[in-house]
Amino acid sequence: MNVGRLLFLTCLCAHISHAQISSTPVVGILTLHTSAKFEYPTGSTYVYASYPKWVEESEMRWIPISVFDTTDVIADKLTRVDGVLLTGGNEVLGTRDMPSTYARVVKQILDFARAKHDAETVFPVFGTCMGFQAMLVLLSDYELHLETVHNINHNEGLSLTPDALHSFLSLFFNDNEVGALKAQKLFYFHHNDGFTMKQISHSDYVAKNIRVIGSVRTPKNDEILAVFQHKV
Repeated sequence: MNVGRLLFLTCLCAHISHAQISSTPVVGILTLHTSAKFEYPTGSTYVYASYPKWVEESEMRWIPISVFDTTDVIADKLTRVDGVLLTGGNEVLGTRDMPSTYARVVKQILDFARAKHDAETVFPVFGTCMGFQAMLVLLSDYELHLETVHNINHNEGLSLTPDALHSFLSLFFNDNEVGALKAQKLFYFHHNDGFTMKQISHSDYVAKNIRVIGSVRTPKNDEILAVFQHKV
């Protein structure tokens, strides 16, 4: 199995749209707030070095989209990239009435992607870990919420749904590789929270808009969402 592809799907996995990738795509990577105790001399925003490394190893280029960029600057950057990566990290999302700065930027990215889709133009957005969680909360307009699951420092195999056969997995993995995703403990989790499958199964938003691709079980036997894809 291609290690680069596997690593790109680790942590609390992903959402991506079907796409015919251009020959030299440019990926926008959203930066995160730096913790106050690390702000000097590193600055107030950062990207984990592993994410640009994986993008570059996949023969793509990337540019940062700062969480502190203005709405106009972000709008301009989005016109210059072929898709966006929302990374893992530690951010707050706020509420529907009082979204955080990070949440407002993610929503702008998602709204841009939706507008591109409506214009029949591909614009994939991939979220992992914190990015994965933020996407689903904001796509559902805060209908879905994170629940305490205590899934810390844990590896697990993926339990795939029938929809997985018709998802983005089929674009990047052959049958043997998909089998390995299920049989081997290749997915690493380090989260105190997540979306339980009980919540997912009772959500009208999910039923109408989300293709549930895979789930995992925590050490306490809670089943949580691991991979999803928007149906559009």
